[in-house]
Amino acid sequence: MNISFGAKLVDTTSIMTLTHPDARDYKDCNVSIVELSRFDRNDWQTVEDTAKKYSSYDTKSTNYAQNIRFFFDNVFKNPKQRKNELYYAMTLQQDKFEKLDHEKVLALMETLTDKAIYDHNPSIEYLQVSPSTNHEAKSITNPRLYRNIGSKMVNFAKKLFEGKEIYVVADYNSIDFYLKNGFKKVRGNLLKFCG
Repeated sequence: MNISFGAKLVDTTSIMTLTHPDARDYKDCNVSIVELSRFDRNDWQTVEDTAKKYSSYDTKSTNYAQNIRFFFDNVFKNPKQRKNELYYAMTLQQDKFEKLDHEKVLALMETLTDKAIYDHNPSIEYLQVSPSTNHEAKSITNPRLYRNIGSKMVNFAKKLFEGKEIYVVADYNSIDFYLKNGFKKVRGNLLKFCG
């Protein structure tokens, strides 16, 4: 029996991709959402390389890729600890998930399946979309290549934790994003989705 510890496909969805910069037309683009394995060196390397790439962009927004990298590194080194931490990536890759190409990773997300301070409900700890696709990174003359990445990752979390309240401590710049995706304010920048 062969046991694979590499990234595994957990969902497929579609985002929007630019067809032609001059026309500003978008079309559906199929993407994969994979769960990253805390036991797999290739997944660890993917998170490392993706975090480095995302950190190379000069944006005004907070970049959480390094936080995700830090915590994934901890669970990789101690896989039997922190079992309630789950890590996901959205990728343009359609197969061979055991060897993810970090150049095709469009988003990283860390979730907790059970957080005591939220009455043992799940949370989105960090969600980082590639800074190359953010609103501020693009302009009238240089439109975004992809759209709806963050919303599709949040929708995946809703499906993953169906029937449960999901909490997020949102960056103040992303509160409106979460509100548009069905979350409600609890207090300050703490929001929850009632599933």
